Amino acid sequence: MEQIPQSVVTKALEALDQWANTFMVIGSRDETPRYSQLMNRYDDLEGGWVLKSTQRNLFYHLDLTPEEHEALTLMNPDERWNQWRKIRTKHLIENYKTINPY
Repeated sequence: MEQIPQSVVTKALEALDQWANTFMVIGSRDETPRYSQLMNRYDDLEGGWVLKSTQRNLFYHLDLTPEEHEALTLMNPDERWNQWRKIRTKHLIENYKTINPY
């Protein structure tokens, strides 16, 4: 089973922290970072991987290397989602006690 590269996890968690901190100050329930997913915005003019909300048009660009981009692109999407969901949930539980991670 392929793993999300640790360097990508680090960048995604930095974006998640930014999202969580903004949410705690001004967010509404449907902007919670628990709705985040890793997504390739290949249909966007800017392109590239983002941490994106499944509920709103809210996203954070991830500055990935070509190798990181390729690793995510080649992963099975279901496996990538399952791994990110676990990483995200664990991070929210450990670092953001006031945000419901489920």
